[in-house]
Amino acid sequence: MPSRRVPMFLAVLLLGGVGLTGCGAETVDLPDVVGLPLDEAHRVLEELGFEEFDDRDAFEDRAILMDANWVVVESQPAPGASVAVDETVALEVGKRDERRAVELLPANSPVAVEFAAEEARAQAEEAARQAEDAAAEAAAARERAALLSSYVDRADPMLRLATNVYAEIDAVARGIRAGEYGAGQSLVVSKTVAAADLARLRVAELVPPTGSRRAGTHEALTAAAAKWADAARTLLSADGVGRTSSLARFDQVRAEAQVAWNDALAALYRETAVTPPLLP
Repeated sequence: MPSRRVPMFLAVLLLGGVGLTGCGAETVDLPDVVGLPLDEAHRVLEELGFEEFDDRDAFEDRAILMDANWVVVESQPAPGASVAVDETVALEVGKRDERRAVELLPANSPVAVEFAAEEARAQAEEAARQAEDAAAEAAAARERAALLSSYVDRADPMLRLATNVYAEIDAVARGIRAGEYGAGQSLVVSKTVAAADLARLRVAELVPPTGSRRAGTHEALTAAAAKWADAARTLLSADGVGRTSSLARFDQVRAEAQVAWNDALAALYRETAVTPPLLP
């Protein structure tokens, strides 16, 4: 047998574990290679004289192309067994970057330690990414809040004026029911309709800033203002034979307009320090 230079740590193993079986092959106590990368396990066993290995994927029938990418999870014979060096050592292996393989390894094995360090690094990176995302979202939320506050401050006077116009429409309807206007009713209602149309136009001009998360309420406010203008128009025919039906139509449209207006205002003013001018 050709001589081999044996590393010191293997020499220690061999002192108590190597023997000869008469005229048979040399025997050694099989070292524990579980937890070693497959290429390193081969080197350790080759240093002892082993030449034949049966490497098998412990989980699937995958081809083992690069030994360094695999880790030993079990050996047959078992570690410590007295084995002739001309025997074949079967090594069950798994991919060293797969948790199912690492879970079968001793916690202090090189691959297990490497896997834990990589996992800790990945978790730290993910935590840092989440913290960065949270900080960015918080900054964006502050910016949206500032935009919203500025928009509400700008829009509030006009919205309060519109609310007063709608309250006046209610007052005109009550006056019609009470017969307060006589021959001047048509002029009173025409002025009321004009005021409602003007309020609708002014509300439509209150375009929110880009990026405001309340931007969708602009359309709702504009639609509600248009509904109030429609309610005012029903009063144009609230005279003579059409008085009763026109007032009934007004009540219906007015109720829809009030709900739409109050809902849009509540959504717009939410999370601001300003109290919305809701209609009773």
